[in-house]
Amino acid sequence: MADIEHEALLESVADITEQRDLESLEVSLVKAIQEFVPAIEIKFYKVHDQEVLLVVKADEHGLESGGGLIKSSDGILSLQSSAEFMDCLEKQAMVAYETGGMNRLIYPIMLEEHAVGILSLLCAKNCDCDQRLIAGLLRIHQNLLSIINESEHDKLTGLLNRKTFDDKISKILQDNATREAEEIKPSVEHRSEQKENTSNWLALLDIDHFKRINDTFGHLYGDEVLLLFSRIMKKNFRSRDLLFRYGGEEFIVVLPAERIGGAWAALERFREAVECFRFPQVGEVTVSVGFVDMGNQVIPATLVGHADQALYFAKQNGRNRVCLYDFLIITGELGKEAAGSDVELF
Repeated sequence: MADIEHEALLESVADITEQRDLESLEVSLVKAIQEFVPAIEIKFYKVHDQEVLLVVKADEHGLESGGGLIKSSDGILSLQSSAEFMDCLEKQAMVAYETGGMNRLIYPIMLEEHAVGILSLLCAKNCDCDQRLIAGLLRIHQNLLSIINESEHDKLTGLLNRKTFDDKISKILQDNATREAEEIKPSVEHRSEQKENTSNWLALLDIDHFKRINDTFGHLYGDEVLLLFSRIMKKNFRSRDLLFRYGGEEFIVVLPAERIGGAWAALERFREAVECFRFPQVGEVTVSVGFVDMGNQVIPATLVGHADQALYFAKQNGRNRVCLYDFLIITGELGKEAAGSDVELF
């Protein structure tokens, strides 16, 4: 029996070490703990500023992961609202609490001395949890987390990089297509409402006159503009929005929003934040934005191409503005000349 347990444990460890993206790594960790620890419930949260986001959950009903968990009652929590989470992060160590006749074990997920996640286990009061096993699995997870994190992020800005964009956008579009194929066809009214509630938007951001900044002030100041620009992105977009440096002075945001107005307002707030910021030595910098409803699109290149056309329109019509591809098509403002976009993407 012991040999079988050892073999199963090695299989779980092998599964963890095979992962090459953060989402799969988080799922494989929770699966391994669920298999070897008699926990009633396991939850994995990501920490972002003063919020924690539920990304993986395992209980008697099975394992669930992905953006759908954010809509649950504890999908997004304020750190200030959870004394247990705060205690765990301050101590940077496991803390245990009794709750409703059961024990809750809370572990910090660390990356370079910073807490990036929280693992929460709910166990029966007389449960014999193997702390060494959990600590060992967490150590393996955190070693891989460091490697994957470095490979997924742009070194200058700290945003997700181009390769990560390619991987994530393909996965999002595939998940959307799979979900739509599995759903029972609803009425036209319900289908319209459903689409509105699950929309994702892709925005392509391009710093205006960036070549002029490099030519006038030098590349060191150009790099500083890119770094400060990325910080404004992190400050103005939400923790669940995906932020990428796409290449050069081009950036991409993937943001879920229930309605078009929410997405447009978020992008306008960001545009204004950039315009109002005074960059050292350079002064005023502006940004042009083209965005598109991801809708039923399944080809990443087409999706980015549509955002590029809206961005090109913004560039050709005054810069420092936000343009929606779908709106430009409906109004007829986006014509064949958009195909001649000279915005550098690669």
